[in-house]
Amino acid sequence: MQEEEMRQDIVKKLGIESLPQKEQDELIDQVNEAILGRVMYETMEKLSEENTEILKKKIEDETSTSEEIHEFLKNNIENYDDFVNSIVDDFFKEMEEATTDDFNETEA
Repeated sequence: MQEEEMRQDIVKKLGIESLPQKEQDELIDQVNEAILGRVMYETMEKLSEENTEILKKKIEDETSTSEEIHEFLKNNIENYDDFVNSIVDDFFKEMEEATTDDFNETEA
């Protein structure tokens, strides 16, 4: 999925189409940061202690590319891409549930 398609998907999932571009961008940045944090936490939980240390070194090493890190994760976590997609899907489900709960409380 291309970056613009991903952005539009996030805008749609958050229901923020009517907001100005700047506000959309700020919310998307916050969502991306939250998702990245969750992915990193869950990833570290899945890795062995040894692989966690290797990953930390790769992240700190300025010569490591994101592709190399992604390949390392794919080689050390079974179905890594599906694992990440599941975390992202869960995040948006939780966001939707929270929004629905807030709406229901406002209506009550």
